[in-house]
Order: sequence, then C-alpha cells, then structure tokens
Amino acid sequence: MSHYLQITLVENPFHMVHGYTAGASPLPTVGPPLQEFVHDGPGHEEKDLADCMTCGERVARVLKEVLRVGGADRSTKTPQALAYRDVFVLSSWRLWDQKKATLRGFLRGLQAILGPHLGLVAPGSVSCPTVPTISVSDVASFTGPDVVVAAATGHVVGLERKVVVFVGNMSISATTFQHGASRCTAQLLYVKTPEPYPVRFLK
Repeated sequence: MSHYLQITLVENPFHMVHGYTAGASPLPTVGPPLQEFVHDGPGHEEKDLADCMTCGERVARVLKEVLRVGGADRSTKTPQALAYRDVFVLSSWRLWDQKKATLRGFLRGLQAILGPHLGLVAPGSVSCPTVPTISVSDVASFTGPDVVVAAATGHVVGLERKVVVFVGNMSISATTFQHGASRCTAQLLYVKTPEPYPVRFLK
C-alpha cells in the first residue's frame, strides 16, 4: 500500500510544503522501511539532539544488533550482508564542533558502539583527530575505508546508501529531510526531537 505524507500547517512562513492527504496518483513503491527514534525521556537531557550520546548509542545498537551492519556472519553465503560503508548518517545540523575539532554527542555515541568503523565527510581542511576524514570521491567510488559515513546532507548530494540515518526535524526543514531520506535504498532511520508541528505518515 502506498504511503502518503500529511502535514498540518501552522502559521509558519518558512513552510514550503502544502498539506495534503492523498496523491493525485498512486506511488510506484511503498519506499524503504522507516524506523523513528525520538530524542526525549530519561537519558536525553541535552537540549540539542546533536549533543545526545544516548541517541547515538541507541542508533548504533540498531545498526549492529538489528540490521547486522558489519556482522561477523558476512560471507559468500550472505552476499547481501551490510558493510559499514553501506550506511550514511546525514543531518540537517552539524554533528561535529568545527572550532574544537571534536565530535558532538550523537557521533560520540555512535563511536562508542562502532569503534573505529565511523568516518566523517568534512569540507575543506576540517578534521577530527578521533575519526578518519573521508573524501567525497572515496565515498562515491566505495574506495575508502569500511566505515559508516557521517556527513551534512548537502555534502553527499546524488550519492546513495542502503541504510540512511537521518538526524533532524522534517517539520523544521522538509526540503532537507527529503534530500536526506532520498539517499536511502533499503532502510531509513529517522532520529528527531519531539515535533513542534504535527507531522505523521499515513498508510
């Protein structure tokens, strides 16, 4: 069954998506499965989702334990098993501190579980000494190290991965969400703060 997106608009001059409940024609596919995670409750005291280690650790455990990313069972018998490089972590917010050259809490949470299997696409000379910096050309050609690639959404436009973790709020920037979600071909994980506007998926 096709999925439709319903957005109930409020008085917000920045909204670029008009509300609707059904498309003019059926969608050709139901799209990739969606798992949602909300930055809320005990252990999520940080104001900014980007600073929350708990959210990062939770997502990393799903990647490792549920999706079996980088699992030891990868072999010729399971050619579809996921490598670390099959995963994008995309965000509408900067997930690293450019001035201090350090990761913010969400990526530190990922790193706590993924260990050395986390890389960063950063513009120019920006780098973080605790994680490898991956060039866009290496990401595009799959020639870089086998790592989960974290990047700002705009840095990997046109590139796709089987699994995409999108960190941000669709209601704040629907266009950015669409750019991030469209990079996904198999499984979408959406990490968000409690929605300030009512946004929901219909089936």
